[in-house]
Amino acid sequence: MSIAIPNLHSNISDLKDDIYSRYFRYFLTVFLSALLMSYSTYSENAMVAVFALFSFMYLFTIPLSFLSQWFTYSLFFIVFLSTSSYWLVYCLSDFSGMNFPLSVCFLILTFIAFSFIMSLPCFLYQGFNKKFKFFYSLSFLLILFDYIRMHSFLAAPWIFYGNIPMNLSFFKLFYSYGGIFFTGYLCLRTFEVLVNVINGRIDKDGRYLLLFFVFFSISLLSLYGLSFLSPHSPPESKSLRINLIQPNFSHLDTRDPLIDWQTSLHLLALNQKSKRHVNVLPEGILSLSKSQLPLSDLENSQFLQNTILGLNYFSGSDFNPMLIGTNQVHGRYVKQHLVPFGEYLPFSTLLKPYIAFFNDHRSAASNRSRFSLLTYAGFKFYPLICYDLFFPLSNKTSIQSSDAFVAIAENTWYRDSVFQRLFLKAAKIRALETQTPLLLDMNRGYTSHIDQYGRVVSSLPYDVRSTLNTTVYKKNQQYPPFYSYLSDGFIVFLLFLFETTTLIYFNTLFNRDNSPKKT
Repeated sequence: MSIAIPNLHSNISDLKDDIYSRYFRYFLTVFLSALLMSYSTYSENAMVAVFALFSFMYLFTIPLSFLSQWFTYSLFFIVFLSTSSYWLVYCLSDFSGMNFPLSVCFLILTFIAFSFIMSLPCFLYQGFNKKFKFFYSLSFLLILFDYIRMHSFLAAPWIFYGNIPMNLSFFKLFYSYGGIFFTGYLCLRTFEVLVNVINGRIDKDGRYLLLFFVFFSISLLSLYGLSFLSPHSPPESKSLRINLIQPNFSHLDTRDPLIDWQTSLHLLALNQKSKRHVNVLPEGILSLSKSQLPLSDLENSQFLQNTILGLNYFSGSDFNPMLIGTNQVHGRYVKQHLVPFGEYLPFSTLLKPYIAFFNDHRSAASNRSRFSLLTYAGFKFYPLICYDLFFPLSNKTSIQSSDAFVAIAENTWYRDSVFQRLFLKAAKIRALETQTPLLLDMNRGYTSHIDQYGRVVSSLPYDVRSTLNTTVYKKNQQYPPFYSYLSDGFIVFLLFLFETTTLIYFNTLFNRDNSPKKT
């Protein structure tokens, strides 16, 4: 009688193959989820955004061991940062003087370190949910960390979660009522609740689902109620011609500041056909010091007829990136948000010896002057310079009297990368938040006129020297958007109160339902 001996080697081999196959599928899932999320930051594709948010919430809300969390979050954010922010390698190479391969390696190491910061809300969510039955939602923690990060040199505002709802028509409605933090929270929380319900975590989110959608419905009714009660403004009447000049100077070409300025003056001369108009030149089109020409003399220059221009104004050991009006355009504006490692160096005492760019260039002045609107012939313009465009507006009281934004940017450093699309998306969000048209003038393109609904009215292609001729209208008397009355800090505080109230409520219910019954 023979006894069949199982082939242990074959079974172990099959088990290993199955484990490797599972790891590969999980790796692929995380990788694809990160790619979808990255694409959603700079595109406006609704289908991609829906898949990205579902996969993101699934990966980050399922219970995992600490090792699995570390692997998932690190892989996700390294891929996400690498594909959404790869264009930083161009700036790093230009500013530091590193060769390109070394710049790529340095940037990858930076993304690995930054991925830990991006993962902190997710670690908190997982850790506290293992100890408590109810805790703050992942959506709130993500928005809270975005708000905290916004106030540091690690802001990276182009990857704020509040930018993604711009892809979804329904959530666009909320930008003018709560800005990116409120809209981002509603969008993320909706997908988080749906994922928790689909995964069968009814005990955790079943009651929360009811209260959340009651809150969501009240918010929606309030939004439409406010829109209904607000009187519709009559058709615009008074108009103004705007010439957005795109000089298309590349930093990769051999440049002479004098020839660049002469080219800019030539482009201005081509647009002096009407008496009533405003010309706009991009950021940093002219660099000079107080000893060369006082600002008051430049502002009164007759040859710069009604022109808004970007100026790097040098004083001592630093400079001010600013925007000024000349001739009949009045007002000055100093850039409020400086680009870290570009216009100023964080931890300069420690890092300056290792970054060649700042050995030969002056840093931007750290003191920011008072905000003021630009004015011309009864029109008022809210000014923004480059990096300012990615942040929620700091002076919201001025929105009420502004007829349009004027945003200028020097975007040659980023080549024709996805960052140019991020510029456009940020401009659309600022226009939607404030229900105010935005005129975006960029050195290389894509110079655009964006209306108050976040739609591109007209634009110029990239890498073209041309002028975008467009028209803006004087705002008639109307109620400003609800968002203009609220600070972003107050909005985040209200979200904190809402989450805390529901947290206390559900913990009370849970403790009452699970307390021992008296016999």
